[in-house]
Amino acid sequence: MRILVVLVAIACLTGGCAPPKNQTGQLVIQPDHYQAAFDITGKVLRECRFVPDRVDARAGVISTYPKHSAGIAMPWDQEQSSLEDELADLFNHQQRQVRVTFTPVTSDPLADDPLGAPIPDMRVAQGPIQVEVQVFIERIRRPGKRLNPSKVTLSSYAQDPAMLARGIEPAHVQTIVRDDLLSRRLAETIGARLEKQQSEAAEDQAEP
Repeated sequence: MRILVVLVAIACLTGGCAPPKNQTGQLVIQPDHYQAAFDITGKVLRECRFVPDRVDARAGVISTYPKHSAGIAMPWDQEQSSLEDELADLFNHQQRQVRVTFTPVTSDPLADDPLGAPIPDMRVAQGPIQVEVQVFIERIRRPGKRLNPSKVTLSSYAQDPAMLARGIEPAHVQTIVRDDLLSRRLAETIGARLEKQQSEAAEDQAEP
């Protein structure tokens, strides 16, 4: 365990946990790049081991199921952006959910119907499209924790025999914070992949 902590600390000091260039978690794309950006987004999330929950190209939404990570105890996970994140995931039962939305860019705040106008089909959008990546950190809490006064690791949880017999474990999920650093990293990766794909397509067309 100590070796893992030291390795993560060294990685952060040498730039392994450097802040992303994209400081907003958002990017703007042209409508003719929408399908490519949508497909790239799904691929990037799957590469990060997030399992898609909703993939709706018409509405412009991709969301994932919660993904649990134990921080530095699971070094193959890449969602942590700092040593603090690694330790928080290690000592708490935490999980992350990702939601990516594609919406028309408008300069008129009154253009959106507050009463709920029909959702536009993003596949036939005519103007610029904003891509927003949001990551939420959730913490799973269990009631009835009994602290051991001599050693924290010997603490336990009170159990309800009736619920235990039914295979039910009392717990509740609480969203504690947004993971803006991961949001920005994902947005930056999506933007870079899209730019590379468009550049390669342009080069192919330019060849005689």
